[in-house]
Amino acid sequence: MLKLLMRYWDPQSGRVTMSGEDLRTVDAHHRRRVQTMLAQETYLFDGTIRENLRLANQEADDEMMRWALAKASALRLVESLPDGLDTQVGELGGRLSEGERQRIGLARVFLRHADLVLLDEPTSRLDAFNEAVILQSINELASEPRGGDGVGQGVAIVLVSHRDSTMRVADTVMFLENGVILERQPGDEFFTNPETDRARNFLESMAPVGGEA
Repeated sequence: MLKLLMRYWDPQSGRVTMSGEDLRTVDAHHRRRVQTMLAQETYLFDGTIRENLRLANQEADDEMMRWALAKASALRLVESLPDGLDTQVGELGGRLSEGERQRIGLARVFLRHADLVLLDEPTSRLDAFNEAVILQSINELASEPRGGDGVGQGVAIVLVSHRDSTMRVADTVMFLENGVILERQPGDEFFTNPETDRARNFLESMAPVGGEA
């Protein structure tokens, strides 16, 4: 689905629209300007953390980078490194762990200031603490106005995840299998409505083990 939205693929039938317009007719330069995607595998280029962040925004200064890193729960990590933002990440980011690379990739997403943000398993390699920080940042991103007058619509976010804890931040949750939408519910109902299998499974997983706690 994310690859269709990024137009890596075109649909074999039907159509994908952006603001009601067929995505195939949207100018490619405009599309790249207003959308960004974090893939499940985060790739960094052989260079410094600063250089990798600047790929998202050439005008980003150190203050902006620290803001984005904080949003991605990576500022403390970067500040703990002897060379800070000038730390070499190695080829494909090999000097960093998978979770660290993922957080640097998320910082790039925050620096892009895109109108449409596509996230593929953005917390898959993170512990519970870092996941919580990043989910709060994603929630804040969704509510930030895009208009220059401060009253524009918030960022549209499409988040793909197999983690129930991650999906609980969504306004609307769709459960897909083999490209077919099996369930669609408001986010606050999807995991609590006993009529849905997904909710029952989630509630059972939250039940205390060995009787009442």
